[in-house]
Amino acid sequence: MMRSRMDDLNCVRRRFSGDRAKLVFGMRRFVLVRGCVVVFLAWCITCAGVRSGWAQPGMEKDPLSFDAQIRSIVRYNCYGCHNDDEASGEVNLARDENPGLLRKHRKTWIKVREVVESREMPPDDELSDDKREKLIAYLDKTLDQIDCESFANPYTTTARRLTRIEYEQTVRRLTGLDLMLTEDFSPDPVSFGFAGLGATVGISEVQVEQYADAAKRITTALQESRETESRAFDNWFGQRLRHHSKTDLEAKQQTQHAERVLRKFASEAFRRPVDESYLQSLMRVYDVARRQEQDEVAAIAAAMRGVLMSPRFFMRIEQSRVDAPEAYPVDDFDLATRLSFFLWSGPPDSVLLKLAGEGRINDERVLRKQVRRMLRDERVVEGLVANFFGQWLQLNHIDQHTVNVDRYPGFDQALRTAISGEPRRVLTEMVRKDLPVITLIDAKFTYVNQRLAKHYGYPFSEESDSEGFVRIATPDRRRGGLLTTAALLMLTSDPGRTNVPRRGNFVAGTYFGDPPPPPPPGVPELGEQADSGDRPLRELLEEHRKNPACASCHAKMDPLGFALENFDATGRWRTEDAGANIDASGELSSGETFAGVIELKDVLLRNKSKLIRHMTERMLVYALGRSLQTQDECVVRDAVSAADSHGDRLSAIVETIVLSFAFRNRFETSW
Repeated sequence: MMRSRMDDLNCVRRRFSGDRAKLVFGMRRFVLVRGCVVVFLAWCITCAGVRSGWAQPGMEKDPLSFDAQIRSIVRYNCYGCHNDDEASGEVNLARDENPGLLRKHRKTWIKVREVVESREMPPDDELSDDKREKLIAYLDKTLDQIDCESFANPYTTTARRLTRIEYEQTVRRLTGLDLMLTEDFSPDPVSFGFAGLGATVGISEVQVEQYADAAKRITTALQESRETESRAFDNWFGQRLRHHSKTDLEAKQQTQHAERVLRKFASEAFRRPVDESYLQSLMRVYDVARRQEQDEVAAIAAAMRGVLMSPRFFMRIEQSRVDAPEAYPVDDFDLATRLSFFLWSGPPDSVLLKLAGEGRINDERVLRKQVRRMLRDERVVEGLVANFFGQWLQLNHIDQHTVNVDRYPGFDQALRTAISGEPRRVLTEMVRKDLPVITLIDAKFTYVNQRLAKHYGYPFSEESDSEGFVRIATPDRRRGGLLTTAALLMLTSDPGRTNVPRRGNFVAGTYFGDPPPPPPPGVPELGEQADSGDRPLRELLEEHRKNPACASCHAKMDPLGFALENFDATGRWRTEDAGANIDASGELSSGETFAGVIELKDVLLRNKSKLIRHMTERMLVYALGRSLQTQDECVVRDAVSAADSHGDRLSAIVETIVLSFAFRNRFETSW
């Protein structure tokens, strides 16, 4: 750079002569030299931390200096396969050559750290132990640098439309009637593994018509409940109107009664006290209906229909402060609604609404107490159990899973129902009795009915619950916990055979939080040989892994899947596959070895922190209704730490999420 500036100066000398020229030259030399220095300094500042040649003095001695120590490691060992032109595994690391970008793409680099530590990457063990340790230490230091004390944006989602499950439960709790209204509703959009997240939810004209039709069906059913479900009718219209459609009450008294009913109905439907102006609009609907000679019940129902067609009923629209330049605490009634839909997938009860009305629900001690109460409540079964765990673990897909009855002639609808009931009861006990989260891995109990007990080869007691299930102590560790329920084993199988990679992928993704990437295009399936059952699956997969494009991912998945090979595609125990004894041994890239499902459970228990972290991340997405942001890592860390301090109890994780800044605050995106 300095040489080019001197060339410019020589050009100037040759063009000017004499004293005048010398004066001009002197002035220009000052300007040029000063400009050179300024440009040079600016260039140095811009490139600081980017080009290793301009590292800060002394930084070359820092073993964790990116410029002096780390850049060459990742450039030589990582960028060759993970760059703009060749993003192997859909991972581009070269885009982050500026170290400041590592935290922006934090999740990617966390995965990098994990595969480097486990020696999965770089391939063929190209990295020396010294460089591997330096890279891991640098990533630990860099990725941990999150300022958890300066949250400014909770990344509030847009208004959320109730999912079909939430809508059904909201109607049931409002009316006391189970009407099954959403069977013909449009499917819920799914994002990040869950239905109804804020960014994916809109409303179409077709859906408006669906809500209008549902509103009519609800109010019709309420009116008809006079004869069939008197408790529901009495709750909203009163015993007087159940026995007499026409009364001797004066019109004024009838109007006052209608106003009381509609105030209560709208307040419960909207999950907050209804404002007077809206109530008066409902009364105008009532008055018009009465002038049209409709009786009291029909006139009240007509106004109710207007409530049920309001977006304030079928959507979660929060109170906002459009002029607020900063994040602010969410409205008390909206906080009650956030809490109830998180844990119950339905509206807040009278206790939560009372606390909101008193302005006490945002108190930390109150929130902790309510979380514990709600987790013990039976409504959590249709909420957190069925809706969160059901979606995360894909248990809601059991009814749609196909089983080849020619290959498994003992499989029928009764067994499918029994298989579905077991994990729901295990999860219910874990949640309501606040058992450790490791119940997802292992437990000393399970639930069976007579049909499932026969499938498992267990004796059965006649003392069971209303659906025929009984809690039993498992005779050994092959069963117990969610992992070895027939439900998960069946869902991760093909219709006519087990699927080792799919089972391994499920374990890697769910229990380690580290699912392999999808297979590259053009990779052949195992094909008819696997479906025929003539050759052991392990033998076929060993041939499949000879394809270099398949080897690395299968090395991660297959050992985990092989450990479950003693369970067939319906979750029944077996000892042979295609006439050969099953080899259920495996070795992870970390060097951990195991033989069979019991030793796999031991590996998972030793790595339980990975399960707890991953479950917390998924639960936080579910609770907030959005994808995770960098600052959410602080909540995840706090939740994992709280669980560790409280015996891995689920309640510690839930409390941490509910008390988090993001859960209790809003921010107007217009700012």
